[in-house]
Amino acid sequence: MPTPMTSTSFFNSLSVAATEPDGAADLLLYVPLSFDAEVTLLIITNGDSAQHDVSIQVFHQDDQVYSHLIRDKKVEGNSTYSPIKGDILHLHPGDKILCYKKSGLVDVSVSGLNHFNPMRKQLQ
Repeated sequence: MPTPMTSTSFFNSLSVAATEPDGAADLLLYVPLSFDAEVTLLIITNGDSAQHDVSIQVFHQDDQVYSHLIRDKKVEGNSTYSPIKGDILHLHPGDKILCYKKSGLVDVSVSGLNHFNPMRKQLQ
């Protein structure tokens, strides 16, 4: 008998265009309904030679609150920065990761696993 798949991996990447926080920020990750997410890689890449500032927020669906994971982090030119080295960021259904910057050529990538959780309540 085959074993049902209970988790899938994900990878998302974007070139940050937004310059404002919260609902105006660029959506990097949305956790689907009935899933819990484990983010194991979050990396910021600055493709310019100059230093640029970037911010990453987490939107928590349960209480409708935006929180900063990093705020105005200066990333050196032509380099990368990873704010969750060796850690795991756990997210719930409807949670989001959003990004915005002050200027420059900044990319953000995220990778991890979505775990199916049939006990997780459905969003209304």
